[in-house]
Amino acid sequence: MAKKLRTANLLGALACEIAERLDERLKKHPNESDSAAAALNVISFYEGCSNNALSRALKLSHTTTVRLIDKLAAQGLVERRQAADRRAVSLVASRWAKSSMLSASANVVNSTSWRKFSCGR
Repeated sequence: MAKKLRTANLLGALACEIAERLDERLKKHPNESDSAAAALNVISFYEGCSNNALSRALKLSHTTTVRLIDKLAAQGLVERRQAADRRAVSLVASRWAKSSMLSASANVVNSTSWRKFSCGR
């Protein structure tokens, strides 16, 4: 039981550290919100999601979501593709965004700083 709790604690600490490092990479300007990181996570996980699906997931208005996607696309993080329904677009994380996220994750896994969050160690 204690081993399972320790493993869960380590995984939680690792996830938090990865999220923080991704957030740091996404925030290029002090006025950036956490919505950009959340949007990129949703788009990466639900590749091909629509503006409406992203809007519902983030609990943002349609207009705010469109502006957020515009900003992410301008930064080269998100690509818009034609969806099956011609009235909608399909959102996909760019290769650069995916490699950046993988790089941040690998840096966390390879570093020892996140281990300070482990139970009793």
